[in-house]
Amino acid sequence: MDSVNTQSTFISKVMDRLCYGPDMVSLRQTVYKNMETECNRILSGERHIVLTGSKAEGLTAVLESDTDIMTVFTEIICSENPASVRNREQLTVFKTDMNYAAPGYTFLRIINVGHSPFGIIRIPDLLVEISPRQIYLSSDFWKNEFKQNTIDDSNLPGNHGFKNVDRKNHGPSISISAFGTLFCDCVYAFVCNCPHYLNAWVSRKRLHKWPSSDLIREVSKLESHVVPVGSRDSCVQFLEWRICFTKGEIRLVQSLNDCLTKVLILLKQIAKVTLKPLSEDMTTYIMKNIVLWLAETNSYDSFTEDNLILVLHLSLRLLKICVLRNNLPSYMIPERNLLFNRLTVKQRTNICMRIDFLLREGPRIVLRWPKIRDAFTMIYRTPDEFDEFSKTRRQKQLFYLFHIEYILCRSPRRAFTPFTTVEQVMRALPFCDFTEGDFERKSEEIKYLISSLRDDINCASAINQLKVYLA
Repeated sequence: MDSVNTQSTFISKVMDRLCYGPDMVSLRQTVYKNMETECNRILSGERHIVLTGSKAEGLTAVLESDTDIMTVFTEIICSENPASVRNREQLTVFKTDMNYAAPGYTFLRIINVGHSPFGIIRIPDLLVEISPRQIYLSSDFWKNEFKQNTIDDSNLPGNHGFKNVDRKNHGPSISISAFGTLFCDCVYAFVCNCPHYLNAWVSRKRLHKWPSSDLIREVSKLESHVVPVGSRDSCVQFLEWRICFTKGEIRLVQSLNDCLTKVLILLKQIAKVTLKPLSEDMTTYIMKNIVLWLAETNSYDSFTEDNLILVLHLSLRLLKICVLRNNLPSYMIPERNLLFNRLTVKQRTNICMRIDFLLREGPRIVLRWPKIRDAFTMIYRTPDEFDEFSKTRRQKQLFYLFHIEYILCRSPRRAFTPFTTVEQVMRALPFCDFTEGDFERKSEEIKYLISSLRDDINCASAINQLKVYLA
């Protein structure tokens, strides 16, 4: 046991060196939240964006995963009680109709039609009349309308492949790539007032101290949404919409401690390499729900750095049980089974066998992640090379995040308190371990940025502050 605890601590330290420690995770969360805030200031009032997925959670580095963006149309509202919606005459209002819909899904019956978002989407063209006075919004029509508009935009002269649209279906999202390097999944959604599921989540009995009462209260105040995708087994999935608590889930992941955050990162990466080839439905969202259930149903005090491997094994055992039972309840909506009608008997057998094999590997399981495997190889062969590699990786990621903050602070329409000194720009970077001289030697971009600071801010003490923060 002591050996496993020691190895867990060592693996945790290596992940810190690879920029998966709590300082870098927190910094990425802060920077991407500021980016989201600034983008929403630039956008018109009829819509706003929500950064979702691993980027918003701060779990992945630059270009390590797709960027997930949800565009929310604020002038379209769906509610269990449409009469409670304010200014309903000016808005497009739908009533949620969960009768005959799969758990976690709803039909949207039209109550009032306002003006169309973008001026190009006409809501009446996307409605389906099931019976007299029973008119519903089609999720397929909605998604395909935006998808076709995106394809048309990508084919405009002079685009040069800036937007290549994947024509395959990926749940509710539209996949876009830029120059074959930047990948983005876009979802077009709107706000849904759904107290039925939210109140059930808030009031359910919990035996341990996570999530705390304050966190539950905070999550309950965040907006929920509907996204255009139906239940896979439904004969009317083209009419169904999925209810999701994206903002709440992001906040819950951000509240996880260092051990659980690293377990989630490891579980996602190991599943991507070992389980996803067996079934495309072994997604990162499945792994996130496993970790959230693990956090709620176990003593939170046991999730410590020296138990990292034990907690990772526990999460895999929980995943195996769910696959065997063919039932993984959604963390926010337990009535919704995330594995229902997704895995064949052969796939379930192969996944369980693969998990058993992974568990027998013990701490070596982390070597399934190529990044960790390469890091351990460098540590074993040339420790100095790993020191240089980890330092360079940290510098590059810090520069990227610093550059985003610097651009945001210069925006004429910035949505948060303007930065007047480098100290404020670098408020989230007190843990940097390199100097201005290292900056200039390592990166011409940083050298240019420092000279820009001298010219633009015109503050003689700015560089001294920068040196203090980066020393």
